[in-house]
Amino acid sequence: MLAVVSAAPVARAQPDTRGPLSVETWDAGKVVLDGVEILVWAHYPTGVAGPMPLAAVVHGASRYAGVMGELSDTLASRGFVALAPNIPCNFAGCDHEANARQTSALLEWGVAQSADPSSKLHGLVDGSRRAVFGHSWGGLAGFLAAKDNASIGLVVILDANDDKDVGKAAAPLVKQPSIHVMAEKMGPCNSYNWKENIYPLTPAPHMRVVVTGAAHCDAEDPTDGLCKYVCGSGDPSTAYLFRRYAVAWASCIFVGDKAMAGWLGGPDLDAEVAAGRLHMVDHKGLDSLPCLGGAPDAGATGDAGVSEDRGSALSDTASADAPAAEDAADAGDPSDLSDTSDVSDLSDTAVLADAAGMPEDAELPPDAGGSHGDGSAPGDTSAQPPADGATAGETASSGCSCAAARF
Repeated sequence: MLAVVSAAPVARAQPDTRGPLSVETWDAGKVVLDGVEILVWAHYPTGVAGPMPLAAVVHGASRYAGVMGELSDTLASRGFVALAPNIPCNFAGCDHEANARQTSALLEWGVAQSADPSSKLHGLVDGSRRAVFGHSWGGLAGFLAAKDNASIGLVVILDANDDKDVGKAAAPLVKQPSIHVMAEKMGPCNSYNWKENIYPLTPAPHMRVVVTGAAHCDAEDPTDGLCKYVCGSGDPSTAYLFRRYAVAWASCIFVGDKAMAGWLGGPDLDAEVAAGRLHMVDHKGLDSLPCLGGAPDAGATGDAGVSEDRGSALSDTASADAPAAEDAADAGDPSDLSDTSDVSDLSDTAVLADAAGMPEDAELPPDAGGSHGDGSAPGDTSAQPPADGATAGETASSGCSCAAARF
């Protein structure tokens, strides 16, 4: 199934906005990745010749490909092929190493599709430019994939969460350029405080920005009441900032787009901090990046490192106006979505759906990565065998004490 999204020409200097290319979405159905059948959607531009950079865009636990839809489409509209899977990771637990292998396998599948004359991706993928983008435990999966897979060329972390310190242990070994776009508000789904405990351990070139007023679910676009109920409410109008810095990082490194330079340690970034939209900004080694005149080198130190916080004396250069964003809050949400004390069992999807004001059997939006007509639901793990020594419905790393932290 194909869906076409048209994009009006926009200023490429605003990385969060759609680029000039029209986008098609291909529902590839179930793809076997590391021995597991996983639903995959491919977002790619039309009317242009390849090959183009390839991105795996991975959602968090008990989520689905559709919540990363705007990021996937924005990347495609700017000349990337974006692959969005329904990764098997849910309230019962996530096997993070398996999810990492599946993410790497997804990228390999994309490269193979480009070599297949019968594929809709034929000729579109440049296998030498592979990126991972991930939110929450999808970010952890991408992070672990990068540690083990040197063919991955850059990493984008969107308010990731650690589990049992596996991310912390991996951090010094992730040699690829990485950007960490984090939410300010802490909650059960980002309780490991990646921005302070993981990011500082990653090698340069790297960058961190913290989105003022944002909570965990604001990295999704579109999001829903279920995520906000479990993880806490923030400011949905900040979603564009997560996308802005994710796209700027990838376009700088893989396209060499010099229009991105201002957002990566330049006047546009300074203006965001001065306006209070971002804080806890830190970066090192950015002058090695292509859009800033260099080439990515995981061992480069470049600049001596810069840290900026609210109240710093920064450039007063005006940044582009933030695009209007709809408040995605659902009418059925509780008034205080940060309070989950009345949820007795966060592993019970029916309880969560009811708390969020959503019917248990509610259908997903058409673009939300729903079922394939075979009864499989988003995040379906029925094809995934249990880990060694585990019973059905369990995985090797399901010991997190807070089910809500698995988003």
